Amino acid sequence: MVRTSRILPPATLLYGASCSGLHGSWFFNAVEGGSSDTLRPSYALQWSFAGGSTSAKPSARIIRVSPTKKTTVTLTLSNGRMKLSGVQKPNAKVSATGSLIVRLTGSVSSPSLIFVERGLVQAEHKLGLVSPFNSGGHPLVVPIQHVKSLPGC
Repeated sequence: MVRTSRILPPATLLYGASCSGLHGSWFFNAVEGGSSDTLRPSYALQWSFAGGSTSAKPSARIIRVSPTKKTTVTLTLSNGRMKLSGVQKPNAKVSATGSLIVRLTGSVSSPSLIFVERGLVQAEHKLGLVSPFNSGGHPLVVPIQHVKSLPGC
């Protein structure tokens, strides 16, 4: 299971789990906070580290980006491929395609998930969107906690 928050603006809650172990199927949610005049994306992702793999291409069950008075954004993620499109008033259209990869790293006793996003930084910046997966040009690293039981599993 993973559960943490990031304090860098904007504040972001990150949580997820695998009911079938490190190399099983995962879900992961990232929810950004903030005021109604900032873009606040929330992501519900899923993937699997099948066959002992340490790298996966996630897909999104849902990605929502609350619009502001000046900006609307649409994001999709399928098998690691992200598509972003947005409009910032009066008529500045922005679009980009990139990728998101999840890696399983560390030791068996101290594993982590690393999220690597590529190809969207410039488009996100133009729209004022802050990705939880790219913090100042660095991948998101989330430590994994081993738990004996997890509700819902």
